[in-house]
Amino acid sequence: MEQSIFESVLNKGEAMERLQSQFVEPWEDFIEKGRTAQIGEVRQWRNQKMRKTTQGWVPAEPGRTLRRRTNKDGSSFKWDGSLKGLEDYGSPEFEQDLNIYTDSNIQYKDESGNYTSERVKKVHKPIVDSYVKKGKKSPDKNRPTCILMMGAPATGKGHLRKGLVKAGVIPEHFVVVDPDDIKTKGLKPDYDRFSEDNNKTAARFVHEEGSDISKEVFAAMEEHGFDYIQDKVFASFSKLQKEIKRLKAKGYDVKVIATKCPKDLAYKRMLQRAKGPEARFVDIKAFNSAHGAIDGAFDELVESMPEGLLSVQRYDTSANGDPKLVVSKP
Repeated sequence: MEQSIFESVLNKGEAMERLQSQFVEPWEDFIEKGRTAQIGEVRQWRNQKMRKTTQGWVPAEPGRTLRRRTNKDGSSFKWDGSLKGLEDYGSPEFEQDLNIYTDSNIQYKDESGNYTSERVKKVHKPIVDSYVKKGKKSPDKNRPTCILMMGAPATGKGHLRKGLVKAGVIPEHFVVVDPDDIKTKGLKPDYDRFSEDNNKTAARFVHEEGSDISKEVFAAMEEHGFDYIQDKVFASFSKLQKEIKRLKAKGYDVKVIATKCPKDLAYKRMLQRAKGPEARFVDIKAFNSAHGAIDGAFDELVESMPEGLLSVQRYDTSANGDPKLVVSKP
Protein backbone atom coordinates (compact mmCIF):
# COMPACT_ATOMS: atom_id res chain seq x y z
CA MET A 1 0.00 0.00 0.00
CA GLU A 2 1.38 3.39 -0.97
CA GLN A 3 1.91 5.66 2.02
CA SER A 4 0.77 9.26 2.20
CA ILE A 5 3.50 11.88 2.59
CA PHE A 6 2.34 12.39 6.17
CA GLU A 7 2.71 8.73 7.09
CA SER A 8 6.04 8.39 5.31
CA VAL A 9 7.55 11.39 7.06
CA LEU A 10 6.37 10.36 10.51
CA ASN A 11 7.36 6.70 10.18
CA LYS A 12 10.86 7.63 9.10
CA GLY A 13 11.21 10.14 11.93
CA GLU A 14 12.28 12.98 9.62
CA ALA A 15 12.42 16.64 10.63
CA MET A 16 9.27 18.39 11.80
CA GLU A 17 10.07 21.31 9.50
CA ARG A 18 9.55 19.13 6.44
CA LEU A 19 6.19 18.01 7.79
CA GLN A 20 5.12 21.60 8.44
CA SER A 21 6.02 22.56 4.89
CA GLN A 22 3.65 19.96 3.42
CA PHE A 23 0.43 20.95 5.16
CA VAL A 24 -1.55 24.10 5.87
CA GLU A 25 -2.97 23.06 9.25
CA PRO A 26 -0.89 24.25 12.24
CA TRP A 27 1.26 21.42 13.59
CA GLU A 28 0.64 22.72 17.12
CA ASP A 29 -2.94 21.43 16.93
CA PHE A 30 -1.57 17.92 16.66
CA ILE A 31 1.29 17.92 19.13
CA GLU A 32 -0.57 19.96 21.78
CA LYS A 33 2.19 22.47 22.31
CA GLY A 34 3.77 22.30 25.73
CA ARG A 35 3.37 18.59 26.40
CA THR A 36 5.30 15.72 24.80
CA ALA A 37 3.17 12.74 23.83
CA GLN A 38 3.77 9.44 25.60
CA ILE A 39 4.36 6.15 23.81
CA GLY A 40 0.97 4.67 22.99
CA GLU A 41 -0.86 8.01 23.12
CA VAL A 42 -3.35 8.84 20.37
CA ARG A 43 -3.73 12.37 19.03
CA GLN A 44 -5.71 14.12 16.34
CA TRP A 45 -4.23 15.38 13.08
CA ARG A 46 -6.64 16.73 10.48
CA ASN A 47 -9.41 14.14 10.26
CA GLN A 48 -7.13 11.28 11.30
CA LYS A 49 -6.09 9.82 14.64
CA MET A 50 -2.39 8.92 15.01
CA ARG A 51 -0.75 6.75 17.70
CA LYS A 52 2.79 7.39 18.96
CA THR A 53 4.99 4.29 18.93
CA THR A 54 8.68 3.67 19.51
CA GLN A 55 9.06 3.78 15.71
CA GLY A 56 7.24 7.09 15.31
CA TRP A 57 3.63 8.15 14.65
CA VAL A 58 1.41 5.60 12.89
CA PRO A 59 -2.33 5.54 12.03
CA ALA A 60 -4.39 4.39 15.01
CA GLU A 61 -5.90 0.97 14.40
CA PRO A 62 -5.54 0.73 10.59
CA GLY A 63 -7.54 -2.04 8.93
CA ARG A 64 -10.11 -2.56 11.66
CA THR A 65 -13.83 -2.63 10.92
CA LEU A 66 -15.51 0.46 12.27
CA ARG A 67 -18.46 -0.11 14.55
CA ARG A 68 -21.83 0.99 13.14
CA ARG A 69 -20.13 2.30 9.99
CA THR A 70 -20.98 1.02 6.51
CA ASN A 71 -20.42 1.93 2.89
CA LYS A 72 -23.32 3.22 0.83
CA ASP A 73 -24.01 -0.30 -0.42
CA GLY A 74 -24.39 -1.54 3.17
CA SER A 75 -21.08 -3.42 3.34
CA SER A 76 -18.70 -2.93 6.27
CA PHE A 77 -16.17 -0.15 5.81
CA LYS A 78 -12.53 -0.94 6.60
CA TRP A 79 -9.94 1.78 6.94
CA ASP A 80 -6.65 1.01 5.20
CA GLY A 81 -4.74 3.52 7.33
CA SER A 82 -4.25 6.12 4.61
CA LEU A 83 -5.45 9.69 4.37
CA LYS A 84 -7.02 8.82 1.02
CA GLY A 85 -8.98 6.08 2.73
CA LEU A 86 -10.50 8.68 5.02
CA GLU A 87 -11.28 11.03 2.15
CA ASP A 88 -12.98 8.21 0.24
CA TYR A 89 -15.09 7.41 3.26
CA GLY A 90 -15.82 11.07 3.95
CA SER A 91 -17.93 10.60 7.08
CA PRO A 92 -17.97 13.32 9.77
CA GLU A 93 -18.72 10.59 12.34
CA PHE A 94 -15.36 8.96 11.66
CA GLU A 95 -13.54 11.07 14.25
CA GLN A 96 -16.07 10.12 16.93
CA ASP A 97 -15.63 6.45 16.09
CA LEU A 98 -11.84 6.63 16.33
CA ASN A 99 -12.09 8.34 19.71
CA ILE A 100 -13.27 5.02 21.12
CA TYR A 101 -9.87 3.46 20.50
CA THR A 102 -7.48 4.94 23.05
CA ASP A 103 -5.84 2.77 25.72
CA SER A 104 -7.65 3.08 29.06
CA ASN A 105 -4.46 4.10 30.89
CA ILE A 106 -4.22 7.12 28.55
CA GLN A 107 -7.90 8.05 28.56
CA TYR A 108 -8.07 8.41 32.33
CA LYS A 109 -4.83 10.29 33.03
CA ASP A 110 -4.37 13.99 33.60
CA GLU A 111 -1.79 16.31 32.07
CA SER A 112 0.83 15.25 34.63
CA GLY A 113 0.49 11.60 33.62
CA ASN A 114 -1.35 10.45 36.76
CA TYR A 115 -4.74 8.79 36.87
CA THR A 116 -7.46 11.32 37.60
CA SER A 117 -8.82 11.44 41.16
CA GLU A 118 -12.23 10.40 39.84
CA ARG A 119 -10.77 7.32 38.13
CA VAL A 120 -8.89 6.34 41.28
CA LYS A 121 -11.95 6.84 43.49
CA LYS A 122 -14.50 5.09 41.28
CA VAL A 123 -12.39 2.31 39.76
CA HIS A 124 -8.96 1.71 41.31
CA LYS A 125 -9.83 2.01 45.01
CA PRO A 126 -12.87 -0.33 44.92
CA ILE A 127 -10.77 -3.00 43.17
CA VAL A 128 -7.92 -2.69 45.68
CA ASP A 129 -10.33 -2.71 48.62
CA SER A 130 -12.02 -5.87 47.34
CA TYR A 131 -8.70 -7.76 47.56
CA VAL A 132 -7.70 -6.33 50.93
CA LYS A 133 -11.09 -7.34 52.34
CA LYS A 134 -10.27 -10.99 51.54
CA GLY A 135 -6.71 -10.82 52.88
CA LYS A 136 -5.51 -12.96 55.77
CA LYS A 137 -2.26 -13.58 57.61
CA SER A 138 -0.77 -17.02 58.19
CA PRO A 139 -1.81 -18.26 61.64
CA ASP A 140 1.43 -20.15 62.26
CA LYS A 141 4.16 -18.02 60.64
CA ASN A 142 5.91 -14.81 61.60
CA ARG A 143 6.78 -13.91 58.01
CA PRO A 144 4.14 -13.60 55.26
CA THR A 145 4.52 -15.60 52.04
CA CYS A 146 4.01 -14.65 48.40
CA ILE A 147 3.68 -17.38 45.78
CA LEU A 148 4.61 -16.40 42.23
CA MET A 149 2.63 -18.48 39.72
CA MET A 150 4.88 -18.54 36.66
CA GLY A 151 3.85 -19.69 33.20
CA ALA A 152 3.16 -18.65 29.61
CA PRO A 153 -0.44 -17.84 28.60
CA ALA A 154 -2.97 -20.71 28.48
CA THR A 155 -0.64 -23.23 30.15
CA GLY A 156 -3.05 -23.97 32.99
CA LYS A 157 -1.84 -21.80 35.88
CA GLY A 158 -5.35 -21.37 37.22
CA HIS A 159 -6.18 -25.08 36.94
CA LEU A 160 -2.91 -26.01 38.64
CA ARG A 161 -3.41 -23.49 41.42
CA LYS A 162 -6.91 -24.78 42.22
CA GLY A 163 -5.62 -28.34 42.26
CA LEU A 164 -2.80 -27.45 44.66
CA VAL A 165 -5.23 -25.68 46.99
CA LYS A 166 -7.49 -28.73 46.97
CA ALA A 167 -4.49 -30.96 47.69
CA GLY A 168 -3.41 -28.74 50.58
CA VAL A 169 -0.13 -27.67 48.94
CA ILE A 170 -1.33 -24.06 48.86
CA PRO A 171 -3.25 -22.91 51.97
CA GLU A 172 -6.84 -21.86 51.25
CA HIS A 173 -6.44 -18.38 52.78
CA PHE A 174 -3.99 -17.19 50.08
CA VAL A 175 -5.60 -14.46 47.98
CA VAL A 176 -5.00 -14.74 44.23
CA VAL A 177 -4.12 -11.50 42.44
CA ASP A 178 -4.38 -12.10 38.70
CA PRO A 179 -3.87 -9.01 36.48
CA ASP A 180 -5.99 -10.69 33.79
CA ASP A 181 -8.95 -10.81 36.18
CA ILE A 182 -8.48 -7.14 36.95
CA LYS A 183 -8.51 -6.35 33.22
CA THR A 184 -11.56 -8.43 32.32
CA LYS A 185 -13.59 -8.02 35.54
CA GLY A 186 -12.34 -4.97 37.41
CA LEU A 187 -12.14 -2.96 34.18
CA LYS A 188 -15.12 -4.73 32.64
CA PRO A 189 -16.90 -1.67 31.15
CA ASP A 190 -13.77 -0.68 29.22
CA TYR A 191 -12.85 -4.27 28.36
CA ASP A 192 -16.36 -4.94 27.02
CA ARG A 193 -16.25 -1.73 24.99
CA PHE A 194 -13.08 -2.86 23.24
CA SER A 195 -14.28 -6.48 22.96
CA GLU A 196 -17.37 -5.36 21.10
CA ASP A 197 -15.15 -4.37 18.21
CA ASN A 198 -12.55 -7.17 18.47
CA ASN A 199 -12.08 -9.51 21.44
CA LYS A 200 -8.68 -10.54 20.06
CA THR A 201 -7.22 -7.10 20.77
CA ALA A 202 -9.39 -5.93 23.70
CA ALA A 203 -6.94 -7.01 26.42
CA ARG A 204 -4.22 -4.87 24.85
CA PHE A 205 -6.20 -1.67 25.43
CA VAL A 206 -6.64 -2.30 29.17
CA HIS A 207 -3.27 -4.01 29.73
CA GLU A 208 -1.34 -1.08 31.16
CA GLU A 209 -4.07 0.13 33.50
CA GLY A 210 -4.75 -3.44 34.66
CA SER A 211 -1.04 -3.86 35.42
CA ASP A 212 -0.96 -0.55 37.29
CA ILE A 213 -3.93 -1.57 39.45
CA SER A 214 -2.41 -5.00 40.16
CA LYS A 215 0.69 -3.23 41.52
CA GLU A 216 -1.56 -1.15 43.75
CA VAL A 217 -3.13 -4.39 45.02
CA PHE A 218 0.31 -5.95 45.65
CA ALA A 219 1.32 -2.88 47.68
CA ALA A 220 -1.88 -2.99 49.75
CA MET A 221 -1.53 -6.71 50.49
CA GLU A 222 2.09 -6.21 51.55
CA GLU A 223 1.24 -3.23 53.72
CA HIS A 224 -1.07 -5.51 55.75
CA GLY A 225 1.34 -8.47 55.67
CA PHE A 226 -1.21 -10.75 53.98
CA ASP A 227 -0.25 -14.00 52.25
CA TYR A 228 -1.08 -13.81 48.56
CA ILE A 229 -0.40 -15.18 45.07
CA GLN A 230 0.79 -13.25 42.04
CA ASP A 231 -0.57 -15.02 38.96
CA LYS A 232 1.56 -13.68 36.10
CA VAL A 233 3.71 -14.85 33.19
CA PHE A 234 7.21 -13.94 34.49
CA ALA A 235 8.87 -14.71 31.14
CA SER A 236 11.79 -12.40 31.97
CA PHE A 237 14.28 -13.73 34.51
CA SER A 238 15.61 -10.26 35.30
CA LYS A 239 12.10 -9.00 36.16
CA LEU A 240 11.38 -12.15 38.16
CA GLN A 241 14.63 -11.77 40.09
CA LYS A 242 13.83 -8.12 40.76
CA GLU A 243 10.38 -9.02 42.10
CA ILE A 244 11.82 -11.68 44.43
CA LYS A 245 14.31 -9.12 45.77
CA ARG A 246 11.55 -6.55 46.25
CA LEU A 247 9.34 -8.98 48.16
CA LYS A 248 12.24 -10.07 50.36
CA ALA A 249 12.84 -6.43 51.27
CA LYS A 250 9.17 -6.21 52.25
CA GLY A 251 9.69 -9.08 54.70
CA TYR A 252 8.18 -11.82 52.54
CA ASP A 253 9.18 -15.41 51.95
CA VAL A 254 8.86 -16.23 48.25
CA LYS A 255 7.97 -19.45 46.46
CA VAL A 256 7.68 -20.03 42.71
CA ILE A 257 5.27 -22.53 41.18
CA ALA A 258 5.56 -22.82 37.39
CA THR A 259 3.71 -24.56 34.57
CA LYS A 260 5.10 -26.36 31.53
CA CYS A 261 2.99 -26.97 28.43
CA PRO A 262 3.74 -27.19 24.67
CA LYS A 263 3.00 -24.01 22.78
CA ASP A 264 0.72 -25.66 20.21
CA LEU A 265 -1.46 -27.16 22.95
CA ALA A 266 -1.57 -23.84 24.81
CA TYR A 267 -2.68 -22.12 21.60
CA LYS A 268 -5.58 -24.57 21.20
CA ARG A 269 -6.58 -23.95 24.79
CA MET A 270 -6.46 -20.21 24.25
CA LEU A 271 -8.80 -20.50 21.26
CA GLN A 272 -11.20 -22.62 23.29
CA ARG A 273 -11.12 -20.10 26.13
CA ALA A 274 -11.82 -17.26 23.70
CA LYS A 275 -15.05 -19.01 22.69
CA GLY A 276 -16.09 -19.56 26.31
CA PRO A 277 -17.87 -17.29 28.82
CA GLU A 278 -14.70 -15.24 29.43
CA ALA A 279 -14.20 -14.60 25.71
CA ARG A 280 -10.58 -13.77 26.63
CA PHE A 281 -8.00 -13.81 23.85
CA VAL A 282 -4.30 -13.19 24.44
CA ASP A 283 -2.57 -10.85 21.99
CA ILE A 284 -0.72 -13.20 19.63
CA LYS A 285 2.56 -11.26 19.81
CA ALA A 286 2.51 -11.41 23.60
CA PHE A 287 1.60 -15.10 23.42
CA ASN A 288 4.51 -15.98 21.13
CA SER A 289 6.97 -13.83 23.06
CA ALA A 290 6.09 -15.43 26.40
CA HIS A 291 6.25 -18.99 25.10
CA GLY A 292 9.59 -18.26 23.46
CA ALA A 293 11.18 -16.94 26.65
CA ILE A 294 9.59 -18.84 29.53
CA ASP A 295 11.84 -21.94 29.52
CA GLY A 296 15.00 -19.86 29.54
CA ALA A 297 13.72 -17.71 32.41
CA PHE A 298 12.82 -20.80 34.44
CA ASP A 299 16.18 -22.47 33.83
CA GLU A 300 18.01 -19.33 35.00
CA LEU A 301 15.83 -19.20 38.09
CA VAL A 302 16.58 -22.81 39.07
CA GLU A 303 20.29 -22.39 38.39
CA SER A 304 20.68 -19.19 40.40
CA MET A 305 18.07 -19.61 43.19
CA PRO A 306 18.09 -15.89 44.13
CA GLU A 307 18.33 -14.93 47.79
CA GLY A 308 14.90 -14.82 49.37
CA LEU A 309 13.51 -17.64 47.24
CA LEU A 310 12.52 -20.59 49.43
CA SER A 311 11.49 -23.11 46.78
CA VAL A 312 10.77 -23.69 43.09
CA GLN A 313 8.40 -26.22 41.59
CA ARG A 314 7.36 -26.86 38.00
CA TYR A 315 4.42 -28.94 36.86
CA ASP A 316 3.73 -30.47 33.46
CA THR A 317 0.17 -29.36 32.68
CA SER A 318 -0.09 -30.85 29.19
CA ALA A 319 -2.21 -33.84 30.23
CA ASN A 320 -5.96 -33.57 30.74
CA GLY A 321 -5.68 -35.21 34.15
CA ASP A 322 -3.67 -34.16 37.20
CA PRO A 323 -0.55 -32.01 36.61
CA LYS A 324 2.74 -33.85 37.06
CA LEU A 325 5.56 -32.43 39.20
CA VAL A 326 8.71 -32.39 37.03
CA VAL A 327 11.04 -29.99 38.91
CA SER A 328 11.35 -29.34 42.63
CA LYS A 329 14.12 -27.39 44.33
CA PRO A 330 15.37 -27.56 46.99
